[in-house]
Amino acid sequence: MPIPELQAKLASYPWAFLVTVSAEGRSHSLAVATAFFDDGALRFPVGRTSMANVAERPEVTLLFPPASGTEYSVVVDGVASAADGELRVIPTWAVLHRPALR
Repeated sequence: MPIPELQAKLASYPWAFLVTVSAEGRSHSLAVATAFFDDGALRFPVGRTSMANVAERPEVTLLFPPASGTEYSVVVDGVASAADGELRVIPTWAVLHRPALR
């Protein structure tokens, strides 16, 4: 999906799973409430583990699940920066993901 359309699409997705990667290569997932800002970034508070992971590996993924198993998820890759207990993620790629549920 085009990045310029992302903010409007995410209006009905108020939260996401943030996925970061540790120094040992392990994934770390955290549910976060997200908000878009005028600069095109998503921002949200996170804890120490996510902050440490982003400091070493700023590439992150956000998975926005749908309200039901029949709607699309939104998967967003981005580059994160951290300050004052908050992450700022600039989206670089996004896709609507259709569920495989029958």
